[in-house]
Parts: sequence; structure tokens; C-alpha cells
Amino acid sequence: MNDAPPPVYADSLDIPVLFRDGPARRPYPQWRTALHAPWDSAAAFPAGDGWYAPTTTWREIIKAATEVGRDVTPNRQQVPQLARGELVARVSPLYA
Repeated sequence: MNDAPPPVYADSLDIPVLFRDGPARRPYPQWRTALHAPWDSAAAFPAGDGWYAPTTTWREIIKAATEVGRDVTPNRQQVPQLARGELVARVSPLYA
């Protein structure tokens, strides 16, 4: 019996983002079914309002989740349980 090759999964994924350049009302239901335009430049904002699909990786999502908020570095040495609990609280919603 021959072994099948392991499945290959892409490391990147597209996340739908609603971009608006100012305050606006809640999105209409048809906005959720609108086609997503590619977010071409990571360094600049899109030219107009609408749904975009920037490409990212899970590593970048987890990195952003752990870096948001206050710095936990001082707590790592003084109160390691508190620092670990705070990092778990930031990352655990991503497992859902």
C-alpha cells in the first residue's frame, strides 16, 4: 500500500475588511454579499470605501493579538502567571 502525499495547505488567507474613510451608518445586508476587491498595497489605505480582502498569515494575526494593549514584558519577570494569563486571554479567542 502506497502512502498518500501529505495535504498541502496555504499559509496565507484572505480576510474580508469593510473600509470606510469616515463615520457612516451600519453596513447594509447587501454589503456582506458584495464582491471583495484585493487590497493591493499593504502600506497604503484603499482609494475608496468598500469591502477588501487583504492577504495575511496566521503568524501575523497571532503576533498582532499578542502585541495589542499594554506591554507584558515587565510582568514576565515579576508576575509570570499574570503575564501568561494575559497572553492566553489575547490569543484564546482566535481558537474559536
